[in-house]
Amino acid sequence: MSDSLGSLVTAVSNGDVETARGLLDAEPALARQQQGGASPLHYAAIHGQRSAVDLLIDHGADMEDLDTEYRAAPIGWANEKGHMDLVRHLRARGTKVSLHMAAAFGFDDDVEALATAHPDHVNLLVGYGTPLHLAALWGHASVIERLLSHGADPSCRNQDGELAVTIAHRQATSNACQTPIVTAARRAEIVAGCQCCADVLRPVTVEPL
Repeated sequence: MSDSLGSLVTAVSNGDVETARGLLDAEPALARQQQGGASPLHYAAIHGQRSAVDLLIDHGADMEDLDTEYRAAPIGWANEKGHMDLVRHLRARGTKVSLHMAAAFGFDDDVEALATAHPDHVNLLVGYGTPLHLAALWGHASVIERLLSHGADPSCRNQDGELAVTIAHRQATSNACQTPIVTAARRAEIVAGCQCCADVLRPVTVEPL
């Protein structure tokens, strides 16, 4: 790892755009390198540094680059912390999303388009679970309703053998224990949203929690 890359990661994490710009102007390739298994864009995203995010994208950062541990793109890191305005901004900047990602982020329009285009993905188990499990985890009741209208099966179990309703109920009653690093404001949104998700899922789930 070069000293310049470490300095860039520090700068974008702190929102020091001028220092980051100087480093990128001197070594443009830094925008597409990784430190500790993640790109500078990942670090800017998880710290909610929108100006640094834009700077990196404008200098050629790969918005679909995956970190080596979680196999998540920068938009996923922003979501993990609860920077939802930045999540939407990264989508507006052109980040591509799968149906599972759209469900996790609460992108209703993308869910509708992707579920229509790829009906075989609606109940597809990938990583944590199906799109329904991800919407339940992050508290997106409108996405759950949309997925159900596209044939999502609430009796599907995720990699841990759990139902979507179980996940939503746990999040609602445990102060969102499964999304531990989100901001306080986002945590409150998740708790309220997961309660709504559980209310939507209970009547259509045959199996008990």
